[in-house]
Amino acid sequence: MKKVIVVGSGPAGMASAYCAAKAGAEVLVLDENSRPGGQVWKYGPDAAVPKQVKKWQHRFSQAGVACRFGCTVVDIVDKTLLISCENQPSELIVFDTLILACGARELFLPFPGWTLPNVMGVGGAIALLKAGWSFHNQRVVVTGSGPLLFTAAGELAKAGAKIVAIAEQAPMRSLIKFAVGTSLYQPGKLIEGANYGRHWLPAPYRMGTWISQAKGNQQLREVVFNNGTVTPCDVLACAYGLVANTELAVLAGCRQSHGRTDIDQFQRTSVDGILCAGEMTGIGGMDLSVTEGQIAGLAAVDDLEGAQALIRRRQWQMKFADLLTSCFSLREELKQLPQDDTIICRCEDVTYGQLKALYDQVSAKMYTRSGMGACQGRVCSPQMKYLFGWNANRVRPPLFPVRVGDLVGKDDA
Repeated sequence: MKKVIVVGSGPAGMASAYCAAKAGAEVLVLDENSRPGGQVWKYGPDAAVPKQVKKWQHRFSQAGVACRFGCTVVDIVDKTLLISCENQPSELIVFDTLILACGARELFLPFPGWTLPNVMGVGGAIALLKAGWSFHNQRVVVTGSGPLLFTAAGELAKAGAKIVAIAEQAPMRSLIKFAVGTSLYQPGKLIEGANYGRHWLPAPYRMGTWISQAKGNQQLREVVFNNGTVTPCDVLACAYGLVANTELAVLAGCRQSHGRTDIDQFQRTSVDGILCAGEMTGIGGMDLSVTEGQIAGLAAVDDLEGAQALIRRRQWQMKFADLLTSCFSLREELKQLPQDDTIICRCEDVTYGQLKALYDQVSAKMYTRSGMGACQGRVCSPQMKYLFGWNANRVRPPLFPVRVGDLVGKDDA
């Protein structure tokens, strides 16, 4: 029986695990979270779960998939993973086929005051809401870029938050292009967006607008937009799209281009036995992630005929992904927001003024320790690439902070 390891249990991971297990493979899913769903399909026990999510949750639970939650992959050598689990010794796991479905994280761009308490990511606000955090009667500003702003504002408003403003950095012409393209490729998303919109109206939706400063003492008090408008608020949810979590693929030697993992038509990477699905191959949304996961799961068990049947659907869904990229590209003005005392690397308290005198991420790491904190550069490295055009530092194990005891005595497979 073929042994397939799936890293990540978001939409792509769940779909790939289900398809591989249904075809008779022995499937093990590894995830650092406490339950399946990833960041997109993470719901608390009392949350209203959408029908599509329920469908995949049911399929996943009935597929006979083995799961190890609270486990983080910290290294990969040949066909062996080193995993670190909560309150357990580290462990080496050998695989025949590996499917990487590690998802993505939010892109934060620094501005004065972005480190104040109650300033958070757009997706982070939704994650807190799903986990039971109360936003009731909180004045919330949602800003950044991308259709997630609509979703976040709607979800927060349904939970009792007072949405006082939504600001999208893309200009009006890009939003019109996105609406027209979405009506062709995924018309259901326009209806979904309208449903979210009715919850936060009549809050203003401002195009070509972005945060220039957040103000407050012990916590956020108000935000200032680029046009000089000052808006009092209690919470600021701000993010400028997503960054693919490609670190494990890079460490495994999988070829990368433009910040994503290269794949062939069957989701296979440049390394034999390793496939990749979801946002790691390019930011494209939940529907594309599910389709890619299905293709990867089928290809992992050599059911290329079944995988081939899904390729046309993936090609159509990728048109929507291309639309996202073209319509929500970041404007140059955002690079001018940080001041010399604006913190860029939050782990090591490194400021913009310290970094702008350097010439790449290697020198920044040597002279300021930026990227050497707990997040291992996952937050500040994309910022430095955007602000200065610097390429990321070389990925090295361990990928996440880990106990010394988990590394001592572990053999290289």
